[in-house]
Amino acid sequence: FESFGYDNREPQGISRFFLSHREINASAVARRAGISPNLMAQYISGAKIPSKERERLIMQTVMNIGNEIAMAAKEINARPYMTT
Repeated sequence: FESFGYDNREPQGISRFFLSHREINASAVARRAGISPNLMAQYISGAKIPSKERERLIMQTVMNIGNEIAMAAKEINARPYMTT
């Protein structure tokens, strides 16, 4: 049965991140980071492995988006509640 070996390892790095957080649009993150969405899809599927520098760029882009969302939420929450 050795010919039936199965090498499906656990996703790592950005692959694991995007597969665990499907609500995050990987194509939009790729465009914002200046990376081809097709290349990002290959990173996520495991067909290609990003360099450490590229992986840092992608995750920094995700963190920047998260910070922008957090700032927008703070601004909305800081507004006085209006009733009609």
